[in-house]
Amino acid sequence: MSEKQFDELGEDYYNIKGGHVHLYYTEQKVEILKNYVGIDSRCLDVGCGVGLHSKMLQEKKNCYVYGIDISESMVKSANKNLGGGFIALGSVTNIPYRDSTFDVVYTVNVLHHLIDHNIIARAIEEMARVSKKYVIIFEFNSKNPFCRYILFKICPYDTGNERIPSKGEIVKIAKERGLSIKEIKYKSFMPMFCPKMLMPVFSRLEDILENIIPWMSVGMVYILEKNT
Repeated sequence: MSEKQFDELGEDYYNIKGGHVHLYYTEQKVEILKNYVGIDSRCLDVGCGVGLHSKMLQEKKNCYVYGIDISESMVKSANKNLGGGFIALGSVTNIPYRDSTFDVVYTVNVLHHLIDHNIIARAIEEMARVSKKYVIIFEFNSKNPFCRYILFKICPYDTGNERIPSKGEIVKIAKERGLSIKEIKYKSFMPMFCPKMLMPVFSRLEDILENIIPWMSVGMVYILEKNT
């Protein structure tokens, strides 16, 4: 999507059908982030949107969460949600912070919007530059054909031109940018439009599927550690 399209969404970004599933995914991601964030840690949410992940992480871990986004509307909404001026206008390929500013730098489902390999590489390089220790990337699983269906057919916030970077591509770029692979997780089997009453059942089923057929997960998590 273009900057203008994200500007038009603003606060309505998460107000879509299946919002309870999006909230579930958000909580799941924050639970992973919590393992790498200490009290009073400084974190950066790259491509933060309206700041839902930022707000939830800040509340659960009592840390300092900053964010950047290319959309003025998103930045305005995120600062409103967080109750402070911690979200700034900025590009993932030119992060407006000094080297090693943050303990943890993370991004949620942003890389597939960048499409071009060189731009994705530049984004990961920038995240590594401003991080002291961890870079955590949440992205769709390129091997799951349903993810392409989500992007191209269902999600109203994607144009159909997106490209999900493969595991091999992200790992190669990360290593070339001085990051080591601490862990890679295959996460999420919750159907996008699962009825709210059935979510507890699917949540238990997820744990089983992540062990049996992890390569068919909807999402992947790359826990990257900066080499010192």
